[in-house]
Amino acid sequence: MRISAILRSLLEGVGAMMINQTIKQLTDMRLHSMEAEFRRQSELPAMTGLSFEERFGLVVEAEWRNRNNAKIARRMKAAKLRCPAACLEDVDFDEVRKLDKALIARLSDMAWLSESRKGLHKKQFFAIEAEAQRLKDILTFISG
Repeated sequence: MRISAILRSLLEGVGAMMINQTIKQLTDMRLHSMEAEFRRQSELPAMTGLSFEERFGLVVEAEWRNRNNAKIARRMKAAKLRCPAACLEDVDFDEVRKLDKALIARLSDMAWLSESRKGLHKKQFFAIEAEAQRLKDILTFISG
């Protein structure tokens, strides 16, 4: 009985060392979201019921989500929008403003952009994308 307790203690120590080493490696590689998710999973006993693929999927998803959110935040900052939190639901369609609801609805789904993307060269696409951003800025201004 005593030997099995010692063996169990040794195995737990080795497991903890491996976890700490993995966490350090993830930090060194600047995979901070993966590191945080791995740490969270190692502390939750309920995670042991998931397969390796499921747990690994959660770790990768955490890193992807963090990078995607950071990319969106960078682009929003670079756009220098006057009202970055503006949305079409907040547009004031007061009759005095004489806004065409149908036109704004048509522009808001951005379908025209994806349709015009076919057969375009890269420069043309970026010009259209810039125009779409300008239209978004206009809509932002209108909603304010």
